Amino acid sequence: ASSEEAQASCKSAVGEEDCQTGTSLEMICHGGEAQFISALVEDSVHLGAQRVRWYVVLVGKKATLSSATRKMKELGVHNVRTTRFFQGKTIRWGLAWSLSTDGCDARGRPPAD
Repeated sequence: ASSEEAQASCKSAVGEEDCQTGTSLEMICHGGEAQFISALVEDSVHLGAQRVRWYVVLVGKKATLSSATRKMKELGVHNVRTTRFFQGKTIRWGLAWSLSTDGCDARGRPPAD
């Protein structure tokens, strides 16, 4: 469905106040969720730890979580945390990473869960 069709369907199903209000440029990333998160990880590595201590994203697909954590390992990001959120039958994942060593052991690794 087009963005307009999805928005019209949402408005009729749940009411206008509960629908997404972003533009397609704000709501759609070519390459999907995996590409969006991969770009965030790459940008965070380029920015470094000076400005942002922790980056956090909500992940909707388990496969995206796996590809994102692989990407982080490739780029040398070791301070990574994940969690799961359950809402009925729906599962989402929280993914957080830091380029600092906050909360890490003497070798710079996060504690084992």
